[in-house]
Formats: sequence, C-alpha cells, structure tokens
Amino acid sequence: MNNNVYIMSIEAAELWEHMYRSKNLKKEYIGMLPESLGLDKLHNMGIKTFNNRKHNKMLTNDIINVKFRQKVKSGNEILKAIDKKILSLTKNDEEYGNQLLNYYDTINKDMEINKEKWHEIKTYDRVVNNKVIEGLRTRLYKQGFFIIDRVIDKKTGEVKIETKTEYVVLSRTSAKSRTGQVLFVKKSLRDKIIKWQRLGMDLESRTDIDFPGLLSAESLIYSSIKDKIEINPDNILIVDDVKSVFTTPCNVVEKGNDEILVSKPKDDYLMENEIFDGEGLLDSVYFDKAGLSDKGMMLLRQHMFKCCMFHTHIQRFLRDYAKQHNIDFNTWQIYNMFGHPMLAKDVHCIITPSSLKALKLAHVKGSKPRLWEHWKKVVNKEGNIFGICKTDEKSKRGYVIDDGKVHIMNQLSYQMLNSMPISYDDMKVLSRYERDYIQKLKNDDETYINYLLDNVNAINCNEMLASLYEHNKKIVYTKVFKDKRKKDIQNYINHVKKGKIRLNADYCTIIGNGIELLYHAIGQLPVKKDRVLDYEAWKDKMQLHDNEVYTTLHEFEKEYVACRNPHTAPSNVLIVKNKDNEFIKNYFKFSDNIIYTNAINFPIQRILSGQDMDSDCLLLINNDVLLSNANKCYGKYRVCVNGVDKDPTPYTVCVKDMAKIDGTLANSQKQIGRVVNIGQHYLSAYWDLINKKSNDIYKMSKLLEAVNVATILSEISIDSAKRMYNVDINRQIWYLEHSEILPDKKPLFFKHISQNDNIKNNIEKYETSMDYLQEVMDNIDTADTKKTINLTQLLADIDINKVKKRQVSNIINIINEMTNRIKEVEANYKNNDDKEKYSLIDELRNEYMHKINKYKLKAETMYAVIYKVFIGKVKCKYKTDLLNALYQIDKELFLRAFKKNA
Repeated sequence: MNNNVYIMSIEAAELWEHMYRSKNLKKEYIGMLPESLGLDKLHNMGIKTFNNRKHNKMLTNDIINVKFRQKVKSGNEILKAIDKKILSLTKNDEEYGNQLLNYYDTINKDMEINKEKWHEIKTYDRVVNNKVIEGLRTRLYKQGFFIIDRVIDKKTGEVKIETKTEYVVLSRTSAKSRTGQVLFVKKSLRDKIIKWQRLGMDLESRTDIDFPGLLSAESLIYSSIKDKIEINPDNILIVDDVKSVFTTPCNVVEKGNDEILVSKPKDDYLMENEIFDGEGLLDSVYFDKAGLSDKGMMLLRQHMFKCCMFHTHIQRFLRDYAKQHNIDFNTWQIYNMFGHPMLAKDVHCIITPSSLKALKLAHVKGSKPRLWEHWKKVVNKEGNIFGICKTDEKSKRGYVIDDGKVHIMNQLSYQMLNSMPISYDDMKVLSRYERDYIQKLKNDDETYINYLLDNVNAINCNEMLASLYEHNKKIVYTKVFKDKRKKDIQNYINHVKKGKIRLNADYCTIIGNGIELLYHAIGQLPVKKDRVLDYEAWKDKMQLHDNEVYTTLHEFEKEYVACRNPHTAPSNVLIVKNKDNEFIKNYFKFSDNIIYTNAINFPIQRILSGQDMDSDCLLLINNDVLLSNANKCYGKYRVCVNGVDKDPTPYTVCVKDMAKIDGTLANSQKQIGRVVNIGQHYLSAYWDLINKKSNDIYKMSKLLEAVNVATILSEISIDSAKRMYNVDINRQIWYLEHSEILPDKKPLFFKHISQNDNIKNNIEKYETSMDYLQEVMDNIDTADTKKTINLTQLLADIDINKVKKRQVSNIINIINEMTNRIKEVEANYKNNDDKEKYSLIDELRNEYMHKINKYKLKAETMYAVIYKVFIGKVKCKYKTDLLNALYQIDKELFLRAFKKNA
C-alpha cells in the first residue's frame, strides 16, 4: 500500500508573517498523511489531490501540517539581523552600494518592505503576544489563518489573479501529536470531518468530556496502516476489564508540602493491575485470511479503537469447552458485559472496554450499551474495515552462531545497561561481539561491504561504493573509500558507546493472562464487585504464576532478563522464568516474538514502568553475565508508583482549550529526554558511590529517591498525550537539576547521549556501567595499514577530448549546489531525525537530478567530471557526494568510467 498524500508543513511563525507582513511562503510538501482509514475517509469527503510527476507523489493543499517550533521575530530582532547583514557587506563604496540595493530588493520581495522607509518595520512590534509560541498557537487555533496565492504577469509584473484560502484547526495526527504539531484544514471541510471523527456526535462546547482523552482517541483513525482486515462487530464479544488487586511494597512518588515530588516507601501499597489492558483475542481464521498465519498479533485501529489482537483459536477453545461440559455448541449463548447474548459459534473476537476509547463518551448516548450499538453501526456502515498498523517482527540486527546454534541478536540501550551494577570486566564480556565486529569492519573488506549494503538508504553513498567494489576491488585503497570507511567505523563506535551493544535478544509483544480472558469470556473467571478478580478462588487454576512466562524465543525452563522502554531505574529490571505450557500451545498461535506474561498478584506492569498490552514490547535477553547483574537488582529495589493526581482543570470541547492542551503536551514531550537523562545522572552518581564502597547511606538513599522521581516524571511526560496530571513538569525538572546532592559534572557517556554541544566541557569519569563501556570501546586495536592510491588510477582508458568543457563545468556546479543545500537541511534538522528531513532531501535530489538529466550524458562525460574533480582542476568540497550523484544518474555509465577487475 503506497497511497500516502503529501502536504505542506509550515511553521506557525511563518504563517503569521505571511498574513501580517506579506511574507512569501515557501511551499514545501514535506509533511505526509500516511495511508490510513482516516485518509480513505478524507478522500471520500472531497479533499482535492493532485499528482506531482516530478517527484512522483500525490499532493493536496486542503490540509496543512503546522509546526510550533519558532517564535515570530519582533521588529527589533529583524532590524538587528539587517544591521548585522549590512555590516558583513563589502566595504568598497561602489560595490557596497550595489550589494545594499540588492539586499533591500531581497527584503522587499520577501516582506514587501519599502526600501526607503524600511525602519518602519518597527511598527510590527505592536503585536507583542505573537512573539511567544503558545500565544501564537492560541491565536491560530481560535482564528485560523489564510494563505494568499498570486499569479503574476511575467511581462508586466502585475498581479493577474489573487486567491485567499482560509484554514482552521482540525486535529492531531498520531505521529505528530507528541511534537505539538497539528493539522489545519480548509474551512469548508472542517465541520463534516470533525463530525465523522466524533462518530457523528456533536461534542462542541460540552464540559462533561475528557477533552485530552478525546483528542488522543479521535486521532487513532489516522494511524498509518500496512493493510486492512474485515471484522463484523456482530462477531465481537466485549467483556468487562478485570483488575488484580494485591498489596506489595513499593515507592510512591507524590507531591510534598511544597508541591515538589517526593518518593515515599510504603510497605503495604494496594496495587491494581488491569490484566487485559489494551489486548484482544482474534480467531486464527482472520490471521489466515489476512495472510498473517505466521504472526502472533496484529495491532488494529478503527474509530476511537486501538487493540492488540493476539492469534487465538477461539472457536477451538469454545468447542472443546462445550464438549467437556456437555453443552450444545450450536445453541450455546454467551453474554457480553451489557448482558446481551450472542451465540458461541459467532464469537470470533474478544475485547474489553480498555480498547474501545469511545465508551468514555457513553453518557452522550445515554448509556454504554447504546454507545456500543452506535459504534457498531458506524463501523458497519464503513464496511467493517479495521486497519492493521503493525504485526510482530523479528530483529534485523543479525545472528550469531554459538555451539552450533543460531541466535538472533538485538541491541540494548544505555538506560538498560546503566540500571545494573555491571563491572568493567563484565562490560568487556558483554561488548565482545561489538568489539570483534568493529575489528572486522576495520580489516576485512567483505565485512565492511556487507555493512554498507545492510545500511543502504536513499541518501547515503553505500550502494555506490559497494558497486564500485564489485567492479574493481582496488577501490578500497583510495582516499575517498578510506575516509568513508574511517567515518563509518567511528560513527559505529559512537553508536555502541550509546549503549547499543548487541546480545542474544529480541523484542517480544506482551500478552497478559490470555487464558483468563478466554475463561472470562464464557463467564468462568471469578470476579467480585468493582471488576476485582477473586484470586483465592482462581489461583489453583492459573497456568502461570508470578514472573513465569511463555515464549518460544529462548529455551524453556531457564531464566532471562527482560526490559521495556522506558527503562530508567534498577526497579525496572525484570527476571522471568520461561515455562512450557500445553494450554497455551493448544489455544494460542504465537511466533517467537510474542511473550505470554502474568499480571495476577505480581507487579509486572509497574516493574515495566506502566506496561499494558496494547502492543507494548519487552526485550528478552539471553545472557548469563547480564543475568548475574540483573539478579543484583531484581527484587532488591522497590517498584515505583505514580501517586500524582490527575489534572483537575475543567476543559470545554473548543479550540481555545485544545490549544492549551496541545501546548502542555508539546512542552511535556520536549522534556522526556531531559528527564530521563537527569535520572541517569542521579543513578550514575548512586553507582559511583556503591562502587567506591562509600558509607554515605543518606546520600545514596537521596540519590535513589531522585531516580524514583525521574522515573515517574518521565512516565507522566509520555502519558500526557492521553491524560494530564496536576504537576508542573518544568518546575520539577528545575528542582532535580539544582539539587545539592547532584554532582556538577556529568558522566562520560553523556558525551554521546546529550544534545548539548558544550557537554564535552562538563563531563568526568564515573564508576558506573556506561562509563565502563566508554573505556572498553576506547581500547580497540587500530586497523591494519593499507597503501593509498589516487582514484584516477582506477579510471578506464576513455578519450575525453570531445567532451564539452561547459557541460562538465555545469554538471559539477549543479551537483555542488545540490550537495550544499542538502548539507544545510541536515544542519537544520541536526537533532530532529524525522521524516520531513528525508522528504525535503528527496525533493532537493529530485530537483537537481532533473536538471542534470537534461544533459545527454555519456561514459566520457562521467569520466571527465570525475577526472577533473579528483586531479584538483575543479573545486569540489564533497567528492564522495559527487560520485554518488553521478552513480544515481546512470549506474551503468558510471561504472563504465572505471576499470573492471582483472
């Protein structure tokens, strides 16, 4: 499926300047509406699309993605920039005057500012509130914006046609909501789209709606899908969620007297686990129909619906149960949570309210049963189609053979490694695979070529170098190849220094208590008042207890380390026991990348930082050294619980409150990385004291308390897309950063995880796991020495005397200009590796390749370009990029310019 629609993605500040300063908008279609059920509906509702043949993309102007990352510059700020520019102009009087006029012309074209009275720009300072990003967000949400398009007569310069298009705020998308970006739509389309998103219900101006939850729920329909599946809602059995309630020792993070978060130990905390949270069971027939018979799950989306469906033999279970209990299967009725019957033979899917977010709007329809029937009708009217967002997948990070067995590999994170007291010697053992691999990258040409091929993308030159290697293996002796190899290896070492070491491990999607869900569906799970499981009545029937799991990824009857992201503290370290189970094998069909877990009377969800079953994954690691270190943490540190109250602010369903909610969300999302790193700073200081045999028990306890606070604060930041909490995240971060017990200097490994450009001046060695990894990776042997030859020695014997010099010069200039512009984009997106960056680069490449393709290139031309650049006759800063551009133009012609292996 490749029906994505590309849209303009524009900064709010630029839109404001377009409206109030007449600034020209640069229309770049670098945003994207991915293939989704929501996009299908937008097409049906009449959004106009058009094809861009140049870039082979479908575009639309009806929807625009708006970003809020910049503020509107004040008049004084613009004046300062102008003054700075003028000072940089040539001091020669005549040339200075010409440059000044040209610069005025540029300003005039950009903002229509009168050259003679350009200081009047100060009048723009009257709109003070719009200098602040959040003030700008509120203004655009409430008033919308307009875009003016003009058709200019090329001869006279007069405006022939002028059109003004108004846009109003629509909704978030699932992909962009966490960055504070939002979709705006043509004003004429907004009302009918909003009505559809909200299941035909008029919710505007209501005060009895969980508005933050609604904004999150209604965006689910826009989630990117890889395929579709038909499920009739009449075949879905909805049963109530069930809680496991038990007491356990933990640390509760809550507000202290001064509103600052504190961690308080509680020995008998009453913990509640929602044991089916976000999961569902889907009969195997549907997996077969979808061509997913080898998969263990599919994550589905529909209107205000998100459910991880696990591959289950539902009908087999029901038939077997009926046979064992002498029940007539054809007439057997099963009751849903509303007491409504359905025939057992019609039950193909089992879900709970945690997957159907629409039920939170039940009061709008008068009751949950009415809302349920309404939702089914809406889905039925749209063809009973559900979008498949993802399925379980194997790691693509390689395999290793040990003792004649093939073991899959996946990488850890710095948080996982730094949460355990791993010694220097143990870190050497854990990183051995990476260190050996780096040595091969340095000295074995085939290993490096395979690395290039494994990491090919549309931007890099990997494919070009690999093709050149197959054409002429002497390419490995050229400076251009050596420089690229050296850079790649150093980048890989830096990657490993971020904690990305590979071990025998892979990610597994978590299903919780699926057996209990089957029995709950037929009314055989003992549930007391308030949805609480009767543990005493059920415990003897449980297939798995405590930390026992079932997965075919690793061997049974062994223990393994399990970690989930976010993973921030020693209390997040989990050890599981893998147990074989006939019931699970008989009624569930799982791949290696599914793990069946138990949340009854066991705090797994809190150990794994608020884990649920709506496609959450854990990394299951098979490594004795790591297991030994995990045993020093598991069960030794109390789990953390969020004791912060929900935000009591009453919200009205309106654009003003939407702006407030989205602004808060954007701010909290910006802080996630910062909170996690603060927690790692505290944790490193804690391990440093432990490893130095410190007797300062008080300081160690305070450091751990801060780790607990950071753990919960990161959860709050992540959850803010769905729910708001009564806490000032910025204030909490400031308090953590300015605590007296926190050392001034950060650990060495922060050099590789911090986005602070000055971090090198603020680090020192800590006795902690991740700093041991830095030392280990700094002690890798250097590469073997190789001779160096000039690339021109590999060029074929081609006569270039007939090649037009101007053509060669033009091609080089085009490639140089393209490369420089791409480098600018990469610099602008330095800390933001999102799809917009690659879309923009792709457009630039296509634009310049189109210019080059106007020339009828021959092998002689290719040769001449390469020869003149590499003997230094023509200046070219990025020679590898030039080679890659030529290769992309015509791969066969490019290779013909080089001698072939003898």
